[in-house]
Amino acid sequence: QHMTLVGPNGDQDVTDGYLALFNSHDGSSSLFGITTTVRVVCRNTANVAIAGAKSKFAIPHTSGWKGATQVAREKLGLAFKYEEAFEAEARKLFEQPFSADEFKAFSEELVELSKAERDGAAATRRQNEANALLKLFVESPTIVGTPVAGTKYGAFNAITEYCDHFQGVRGAGDDADKQSILRATRTLTAASAGTGLKDSA
Repeated sequence: QHMTLVGPNGDQDVTDGYLALFNSHDGSSSLFGITTTVRVVCRNTANVAIAGAKSKFAIPHTSGWKGATQVAREKLGLAFKYEEAFEAEARKLFEQPFSADEFKAFSEELVELSKAERDGAAATRRQNEANALLKLFVESPTIVGTPVAGTKYGAFNAITEYCDHFQGVRGAGDDADKQSILRATRTLTAASAGTGLKDSA
């Protein structure tokens, strides 16, 4: 399945849905499947897809595993209901305009700028983070010029892009590869714990 959002000028923003199947091949885990919007091409994307999956089914490695396909079909039915609910929520956000000024106020609330001591180091860090979020909302090529630009759905996309690709991480220094690994690990941890900017947004 896929979700298509059509902008005022007729441009389309398409989010593909995938059915990903995983198998250990040595019996150490069940054959299992998930529905996801992550296109799995490597172990890292597999980990992200699995951690963020809202629906999953498993078929143990037994002699009658083929008979479990009906169970898989039933569970996939539930998965598709989740996909439909997600699309309904995404459409609600897509249909609500969101200006740069509104996003600025929202980003400052999201990073809890008001809770930091004024002119202190924490306030500066939080203001810089809010500014980075705003910059993505108004400049990112994944948003600007697409149907989601200027919508609440575009705002959420700016936040996820920031968390996945730009948010600072400790212990990586200037090593871009290490930054990517630590950022991916944080994304997985936050997704399973229901914490972080994405969850707050």
